Amino acid sequence: MLDLNHALEFEPRSYNAFFALGVTMEATERPQLALKAYEKALEFYPQMQKLQKRIEALLDQQTPQAL
Repeated sequence: MLDLNHALEFEPRSYNAFFALGVTMEATERPQLALKAYEKALEFYPQMQKLQKRIEALLDQQTPQAL
């Protein structure tokens, strides 16, 4: 994760670094931080379908399901 933060210091508009950070946050069970990272990546690359799907999946997990 330090490498990702370091990459973002040099290139703060790197959607790839934000996406990777989101994946890392998901893997470490920090969905809110993952969502923030994905949303930041989406600002720089709104056409990235894989990114949009990850955001949708996280939002679905946060929404209580009706019985």
